[in-house]
This record gives sequence, C-alpha cells and structure tokens, in this order.
Amino acid sequence: VYPDLTNLSNYIKNKYAKENREVVIKAASLGSFGLGGATLGAKVVKKEEENPQEGLIENFDEIRFWDNPERQAHLELFADENEFHEDQLRHLISDYLFSGKEPLSYQIQNAMKKSPSLKEWVKVKGDVLKSILDFTKMLVDIEIENE
Repeated sequence: VYPDLTNLSNYIKNKYAKENREVVIKAASLGSFGLGGATLGAKVVKKEEENPQEGLIENFDEIRFWDNPERQAHLELFADENEFHEDQLRHLISDYLFSGKEPLSYQIQNAMKKSPSLKEWVKVKGDVLKSILDFTKMLVDIEIENE
C-alpha cells in the first residue's frame, strides 16, 4: 500500500506556509577570533512575508479543473485577446496551480504567439505576469462560485 503523496505534500506545504518562520543570524563574537570579548553586531531577525498563493487550490486536479466549459471559454478569450497559445497558457496555469510557483519569464515568452523584443520584454514582463496570475485567480473563483 502506497501513501497518497499529493495529500502529504499539500499537508507539509500548508503547515510551513501558515507559520511565521524566522531566519536568525547570530552575531559572531570577536572573542572567537582572539580579539577580546566584544561582539560584531546584534542578532538580526527577519520574518517572511505572507504566503502569496493564498486562495489557490490546495488539491489541484487538472482534468476536473479544465472540464468546466465556462473556464474553457474564458481561457480561449484570454488567449485570443492577449495573443497566447491556448495549450501553452493552459499548461502555465496548471503548473502554477499545482506547484504555487509563478511561471518563469522564458515560459511566458514561449506561450506568447508573438514574443516581444528583449528591450520591450523587460518593460512589460511584470504586467504580463500579473495579468496571467490575476486571470488564474479569476478561474479559481469560477470553481468556487459553481460549487
């Protein structure tokens, strides 16, 4: 009998995502270098930001997710308006919902029908990424409304 690794993975991800993890850097003592008992600096504590993937699907089922005809229509419309290849855009969104990691710049460019020049891409990549992430959250909200 093999355990369901999807649920285990989601459990671990959610357990650590909800905690306020702290990164502590201890100051080195000058005494450890043979220079007396003074310290180099104070302790630095850094708290991590909130989880940006909140509101996404915890147990992502790609087949069931894309089975919704309303979601398919929105995907086709978004892909046509923004000049994306529909199948590659679907793959980007599925990967984001499964892993919670934002698509990389080259993945977005590969999904575009007409890739802008490097100079133009530097200016617009943040806006393109934001529009894809906003669209993805809108798709997730469709599921929540229908259930």
